Amino acid sequence: MSFYFNNFPRVEYNPPIPRSSGIGSAQKSSKTLIVTDISTRFIIKQILGDPNLIYYDYAIKDEERPDIIAEKYYNDSRLDWLLLTFNQVVDPYFEWPLSQRNFERFVRQKYGSIEVAQSTIERYERRIYPESEHNDGLGNIIKVPARFVTVDKSTHDSLLPAERRIIYAYDHEENKNEAKREIKILDKDFVPELITTFKEYFD
Repeated sequence: MSFYFNNFPRVEYNPPIPRSSGIGSAQKSSKTLIVTDISTRFIIKQILGDPNLIYYDYAIKDEERPDIIAEKYYNDSRLDWLLLTFNQVVDPYFEWPLSQRNFERFVRQKYGSIEVAQSTIERYERRIYPESEHNDGLGNIIKVPARFVTVDKSTHDSLLPAERRIIYAYDHEENKNEAKREIKILDKDFVPELITTFKEYFD
C-alpha cells in the first residue's frame, strides 16, 4: 500500500485563503504546495476500461494487504498501486477490508463495545422477493438471494416473521466490510503493456 501514490504525477497547488465570511470568491494563497494529482484516475479508468483486458475474481483474505497480493500474483509488491487502481479504490486505508482484529477495534471505537453494536438496531427491512434458484441453461444452478427494502418499525411489526428482518449495527458494519473483499486482479500478461501505456500518459 505504501507504493500506491508513487506513480501519480505531482502538480503545483495554491490553496485558497479562508474567507472571513461566506460572501465572494476565495482567493488563492501565494504559498505553493506540491501535491499528488489524483484527477489522473479518470484517465486511468479509461485505460482500464478496455474490454480486451483479462481479469480474475478474487476474495481478499483476512489481513491480506494490497502489496501482499501484488507480490503473490505479479512477483512485485510495488505493483500494489495497479491492484488498487484497477479496482477503483480511491482511499486504500478506508476502502480496503479491515482485518477481523481491526474491524472489532473499529466497532468498539464507534459503538463503545461489540455487545452494544450487536444490540443496536440499524434498520428494519421487508422482504419483497424470496431466495430462488434457476438453471442458466448450461447445467449450472444460479442462486438468487432474497431482496429486502428498508421500512419503518410499524410496517416491520405488521409483517409476518418470514417477511421481515432486523439489521443490527454490527451486522451492518460487517456486511460493508465483507463487501470490500471481492476484487478483480488483472492478468499478469497485460501488466507490462499497461505500465508502458501508463508512463506514456504521465511521464
